[in-house]
Order: sequence, then C-alpha cells, then structure tokens
Amino acid sequence: EEGGEGGGGDAAKGGRHAAATRGASAVSAASALPTSLVGGAGAIRSLAVLPAVGAKAGAARVRSAAEKGVRFANVSEDRGAAESGRAGESGSERFATLSPPRLLVGTARCSLWLCSPPRRSNKSAPAAGTSQELVAGHFGDALALAPHPLRDDVWASAGDDKQLLLWRRGPCRTPAQRASLPAGATCLTFSPDGALLAAGLASGAVAILRPGSLDGPPAELGAICRVEEATPVREGRGALCDLKFAPGSGARGGYLACAGHDRVIDLYRVEPVEAASGKPGVALRQVAVCRGHASTVTHIDWSVDGSLLMSNDAAREVLHWQVPSCKQLLAPASATAGVVWASWTCVLGFPAIGIWPDGSDGSDVNAAHQSADGKLLLTADDFGTLKLFHCPCVVEDAPYRAATGHCSHLSCARFLRGDGHCVSSGGSDRTVMLWQLCNAAGEGDSFRSTPRPLARAAWRSNGHGQASAPGPGRGPGRGRRAGGRVRSR
Repeated sequence: EEGGEGGGGDAAKGGRHAAATRGASAVSAASALPTSLVGGAGAIRSLAVLPAVGAKAGAARVRSAAEKGVRFANVSEDRGAAESGRAGESGSERFATLSPPRLLVGTARCSLWLCSPPRRSNKSAPAAGTSQELVAGHFGDALALAPHPLRDDVWASAGDDKQLLLWRRGPCRTPAQRASLPAGATCLTFSPDGALLAAGLASGAVAILRPGSLDGPPAELGAICRVEEATPVREGRGALCDLKFAPGSGARGGYLACAGHDRVIDLYRVEPVEAASGKPGVALRQVAVCRGHASTVTHIDWSVDGSLLMSNDAAREVLHWQVPSCKQLLAPASATAGVVWASWTCVLGFPAIGIWPDGSDGSDVNAAHQSADGKLLLTADDFGTLKLFHCPCVVEDAPYRAATGHCSHLSCARFLRGDGHCVSSGGSDRTVMLWQLCNAAGEGDSFRSTPRPLARAAWRSNGHGQASAPGPGRGPGRGRRAGGRVRSR
C-alpha cells in the first residue's frame, strides 16, 4: 500500500490480502515501511526473499545436530528459553539459532529496502520488524543539481517529484538529508557561504532552505533540511529556469537573481528576518527587473565583483546587465572584455563557442559548467552524453572526452568543489551519477569512478564505458578511439 499504511485499496481487496496472510504470520503496523520519509516510502512494487545465512550448510548441521539432541530455534522465537535451555529427563537440552531469511522490497518511489523479521525477548511483547533503506533517489524527472561551495563531497539534487535531496560522497546510497518542496523544482543554487539553498520551482515560486549540519554520520531516517516558507515572488509567471546568488551573499544578506519563462530576470535582496518560530530566517525583497530578452531566459551568471549579470535565452541571445539598476549594456564587448565571472554555466558565450555539434538547433546542449581553474568545460546534452572540453573552447568541432551511462537526455551537470569530481542528472531516467576525473594514459582528462569492485562490475555488464574523442573532421562518433575507460558510480 502507498506509504506502507492503510488506504489506497478497497474493502474487498483488503479482505483478500488479509485472508492470504492470516495463515502465515501476523503483520502489525510496526512491521510496515517507515512513513517518516518525505511522502512516505511508496507503494511496494517488487519483493525478493534472501535465504537464511548459510542455509545449505545449516540444513546439514541440523541433521547432524539432531542426532546429538541439539534443537534449533528461529531468532523470532522466544530467545529467553533458547538461551537459557531447559532441563529434561535426559539432561540439559541445548539450543542453537539459525539466522532467518530477510526480504528485499522495491517501491514505486525508486527505493530499495531490506526488511528483517520481528525479534522479541518474550512472547508477551509486540513483534516489530526492522527495515533499512539501502538505495534511494528521485521518483520523478531529476532536473537540477547544485554543488556545495565549501565542500568537495556534498551536492544537492531536485526534480519533478517535489523532493530535494542532499547527497554526500561515500559508500552510502541514500541521501544525507531530504526536504519536501511545495512544487517540482527546476533549478538549484547554494549561497556562497553554504548556509542557504535556493530552489526555483515549476510554479514560479522560490523556496529557501537551510541545510542541516553535514558533520558526522548521515542523518537519521526522515531527517530533512529545515525549509523556510516558500516565497511566492514569481508565482503564476511561469517556471524558473535558473537562479544564482551574487558573490558574497548568504544568510546575512546579499542578492539573488531569478530567471525563467516570463523572459525577465528578477533581482531580489536577501534580508535576514526572524521567523514566526523565533528562529532566524530570510526574506526576499524585489530590487529591480531586467527586461530585454525575446524568449525564455535559460542561464545566468554573476561577475566576481557582483556588478554585472550575464544571461542566455532560448533565442540564442547573450545579454549583459548592470547591477543593481538592471540596465542593459549596449556595448558589452568592450565593457566585459576584462570581466572575471564568478561562475560560468551559460551555454552561449566566448568560452563555449565550440561545444555545439554539427546540425545543432541551439537547444541540444542543456547545461555547461566551467571548472574553478578555468581549464575545463563540462557539458550535458540531449543525447545522454556528458562531455569534457578544454576551456576556452573556441574552435569548431573541438575535441572532447565523452562519457555515457544515462539512458535519457542530461538535464544538468556540475563540477564539485576542487574539480576532482562532477555530477550529472539524467532527466527522465531519474538518475544522478557521480563521476571522477582522471588522466587517461597521459592524454588529458577523462571520466572514471573511484575504484569499487561492485560498481565496476555493474558498469561492465551494461556494455558501456568507452571514452571517445572525435578527430578534427566531424562530430561525435566519427573520430578516433582514445585510450582510457569511462566508469560511473
């Protein structure tokens, strides 16, 4: 049932389920999957039984032990009697314990759970099974990514499922923190101090979040980021496509620029306020509006000093704006010649001239991100390919390293702090992948994952993994094969 609780089925269907389980073992409410997760654990879609540990060898031990008067008890039975033993006519009767089988549960919310049978110390106590979430992720299109500005092992993702997930690099396959959003998210950004996380929603609103502490072990099940009240600053004006904090902004103040389908860029001042709960919060106050685009504004970036904004739109225009007046620069070539940009995520502009494949209509590349040292440019495209270029990329059909693994278009790709890793979101495949950059036989940078036998074997079984670099002639797939491997985690 949805969320592991009652509801979601008619009375007749519930009766059939009850009849089917009545003869096996009673199922209590405590045995259901936890509902403290955002939106619940989800409807159960698949089940698999893991046999008892050492089941084959255990059967032989049972037969051998039976001759010696040893009785085997299941762990779900009364442990007190099994451990203390009982005195019989022939002496003390010994007990041994077999590990019980466990259950793997797959849910409609793209999570995998490991459930263990109830364990109780006495028969009068209610039975309560245990459940552990092994794998979790998005159950809707994964659309947005944001790397943490101060940590090289943390990033956030969001999508159509109204979830915001905060991830930490490591062996764990579940989010470190979660949050529920009022609507699906289309873009994300951290403030430069890492204290705030802004999510642009499909409704046009902006949600401001405060991530919890990332030190120590991952948060307990159901722990979430603290969500400020969503600010309906643009609600009803179309979905947001991009938003960025100005350099130096954070919980103590600054600027936030938001752009979207209404063809304008709204500039807001971030002001610290005291929330109704008495805890510190933030509010957005509109300062100015940048008007001049003829189509949807898709990408924006700030200059290092926070005095200029650069924007791209769906009509392939590149415009520049003065801040905070939002006045358009009419001669941007001379005015921006020596400008250093705090980030480069625009798909149009001088460093990104050569990223476009032959025959492109200007919408094939969905995201770009320049490395912190300015030497590499990462792109995500409609063909499910993650590409790595040298930056600036100013020649036609520029050579690149390509990595495949997603089965849908890539909606976003970002370098993590330090440029040693990057992350990509696969849109309709609901997948977020972590990549490691490495040198392939001294031929430049390519992608691979941190060596882990399980991930490596799983990647090989999919048949992917060849890195390619087109020659100087034409686009991808027609060039020479390059050395090195491509692996993802």
